[in-house]
This record gives sequence, C-alpha cells and structure tokens, in this order.
Amino acid sequence: MDSPGKGIILVVDDEWANREMLRAYLKRAGYEVQEANSGEQALVQVAQTPPHLIMLDVNMPLMDGYETCRRLKQNEATRNIPVLMVTALDDTAGGEQAQAAGADGVVRKPFDVRALLATIEGLLAVE
Repeated sequence: MDSPGKGIILVVDDEWANREMLRAYLKRAGYEVQEANSGEQALVQVAQTPPHLIMLDVNMPLMDGYETCRRLKQNEATRNIPVLMVTALDDTAGGEQAQAAGADGVVRKPFDVRALLATIEGLLAVE
C-alpha cells in the first residue's frame, strides 16, 4: 500500500483531546493520521482503508479497546495490522488483557513521545 510519509496510523479514542494530541505527535514524525472516536467506527474505517498501524484506547464506551482488538485480530483481512493499545491504567492485568486480545504492544499515558515513536517504528518494521 503506497502512502505519503512513513505510513498511515489510525488513532482510536473517544476523547477528542487525546486524538488531537496523538495526531500532532504523529504528523510531526511524518505519519499520515486517520481518526475514529469508537471501536465500531474503527472497524468500519479499517475495512474501507486499512492503516499500517492502529493505536487503540482501552477505555471507550459500548465496545472497549480489548473487544475492538479481538475483532480486528479475528478477521483474516485485518489480523496482520499491528495494534498498539493505549491506556492510562497502570496495572499488569491491563497488559495481560491487551496481550490476550491480540495486541502487539501497550503504551501508557502520559506518553514519553520518543519512546512512543520508537515503539511505533519497531512495530512497523516488523510488517
């Protein structure tokens, strides 16, 4: 899939401010950014325009990030897209849940931007 810059990242978060902050970091680093405000919207968008990586908030209403990740990883068409779970929770259970859902990594808020970008680059290099 050809795209400008380093690749397309879909940022999924029900909080506008979180999406806005991540968009600013990622655009500055050379990524194209798409956004979704729910797990449901993310599933629709990924089916239409598959990104190179998905950043998925854990805590969202209706369908949380874990369920969204499970659905992405169970779908033959989307299972190989790296999913990076984003959480404010600081517990090992959350990391275990993310791993069980099929996530390729977990980052915690607040972000260390350099570490976040290094994690993204590492996941994209695996593709």
